[in-house]
Amino acid sequence: MIKDRILEEALSLFLEKGYHGASIRLLARRVGIRGSSLYNHYQNKEAIFSALLEKAGPQLLGMQIDQILQQNRDQTPAEIIYAIVDQLTENWFQEQESRLFLLMIRESPHYGLNVRTHVGQMIQTALQPLTDYIENQQIQGIIKSDFPADFLSWQLLAPLANLRINYLLPNSSPEDKSKGRKLISLHVDYYIKRNLIGDE
Repeated sequence: MIKDRILEEALSLFLEKGYHGASIRLLARRVGIRGSSLYNHYQNKEAIFSALLEKAGPQLLGMQIDQILQQNRDQTPAEIIYAIVDQLTENWFQEQESRLFLLMIRESPHYGLNVRTHVGQMIQTALQPLTDYIENQQIQGIIKSDFPADFLSWQLLAPLANLRINYLLPNSSPEDKSKGRKLISLHVDYYIKRNLIGDE
């Protein structure tokens, strides 16, 4: 499908040239179509970048979280939280996921306002299944914190993103990766002990 081909080549081109260095003309040439034809599929470069994020960025995170919640609904909250974090960290090393994350980190200072807004909205949507789950656990008295559920979602996942940037990039050393995984485990243990009632 031509739209998938455009996104595949766009990701490679953005990584190679940067967001501002990549031109629609060069992208069309790599895809093997005319520049005017590319505009039949995407309005502009910003729309292509946003589509890349939708394909394998925060939206993918939301689908992964929702899938884990559905598949593990009979497990304890602690087991579900561990399952979410384990699945997310494993996915970090898939090639497409790694390439997109590197692009997001490198190009984030250059995002236009529309892209920033779109990314923020996608992240908010991606976290909604986890937020809903946490809110339900609060209602049942299983999660003791009275902070808003969306804050508790961020409290779990935001430090993971920071650890990923510092220790778990594809080119990180084995020592850094080992340290990053250990810190992730400590963070999740702390989160569970701080927020769950009982000895789950």
